[in-house]
Amino acid sequence: INAEYMGTLNPPRMALPLRLENYELQKTREWPGFGKHILAHFDDDTVVVYQMFNHAIGLYAAEHGRFEGAPGYLTRMTWIKTNFCWAQYRSGWGTKKNQEVTLAIFLHRWAFEHILSLAVHDRKREAYGVSQSAWKSSDVRLQWDPDHSPSGGPLMRRAIQLGLRGETMARLASGEFVSRIVNISELVAQQRANVERRELLLVPRERVYPVSAVIADRLAMDDDVPLSTQSRHSPEPAASESCRRSEEEAAEAPPACSTTTTTATLPVCPSFSEEPRTRARAGDERAA
Repeated sequence: INAEYMGTLNPPRMALPLRLENYELQKTREWPGFGKHILAHFDDDTVVVYQMFNHAIGLYAAEHGRFEGAPGYLTRMTWIKTNFCWAQYRSGWGTKKNQEVTLAIFLHRWAFEHILSLAVHDRKREAYGVSQSAWKSSDVRLQWDPDHSPSGGPLMRRAIQLGLRGETMARLASGEFVSRIVNISELVAQQRANVERRELLLVPRERVYPVSAVIADRLAMDDDVPLSTQSRHSPEPAASESCRRSEEEAAEAPPACSTTTTTATLPVCPSFSEEPRTRARAGDERAA
């Protein structure tokens, strides 16, 4: 743990396959302050997405590494989120009914990029050139929602959530897309106490996820998203090439943030600022 925070942090008792860093340091040094970006905890092989369930479903999935067979698990549509704080905003940091168990789902990179390649916008479809027939037939619905601070204040930055159904949802539920599922409810409960004490708040290390130009255009992402046009995980023809990180990522190396257990050494993305917005835009909707 960084000496700056030595003696003040209270890391979770359980060993987590997640790298945790201080929220304030990540916010000021790494995260964009506005625009549409995929913030995620990822390494060369996996991307973490979050879902919240009741105890029956959550505990079953964490034990078996799949959702198929979980009591009461619905198969109509399920939503995944890459941003930890936005997921906690939706679940009230694990306090809302039937959202008491927070799962960190480690998806294979190829599976996550396959999901992105199928995504169609769920709102303002005409503006994005999505036909009614394409929307109806799609297995993956995309929404860009206002991101939120740990205490719930809306931000100018947008957070992605992806609604899965049909065959794509079945491949998630069966475990085909999944490397592992980890119950992080203890971490959520512990850090909930630090929501108003940002100097103590530890959250998973998140960076802007690099995507191909084709995917960036499909998702209507902002122009400054780091591109990975030769990603070996991409479902496009260049899938066999090595994943290319941006030169900006390699060049930037801010001082170490406070951390706990990690399974990989992760590169750092360029610094940005994050500013709260005073009110949500008119017409913003919320997914279930």
